[in-house]
Amino acid sequence: MRDDRHAPTAAACPDFAAETGATTGALIVVLDRQGRIVAFNPACERLTGYHFAEVQGQPFWRVFLTDDELAHARWRATAGRRTIVRRPAVL
Repeated sequence: MRDDRHAPTAAACPDFAAETGATTGALIVVLDRQGRIVAFNPACERLTGYHFAEVQGQPFWRVFLTDDELAHARWRATAGRRTIVRRPAVL
């Protein structure tokens, strides 16, 4: 079993994390808890044509999903949920 308790984190090695994100060919997009873009590496800029300043603080779905994709994602997120209405018992 692997023990990651002592593994370095990006927060502990900010220079390493920043350098890795800037030089890798992988697409790296970092979102906050509300889904807003807080980091966007150069590979993302090259592939999408957006500069980080253009997308910074924008919700991920507004930048990268079409209206149809967003509607489908919303539908999928709520599919199968049923609203249960409980009426008080009549005596």
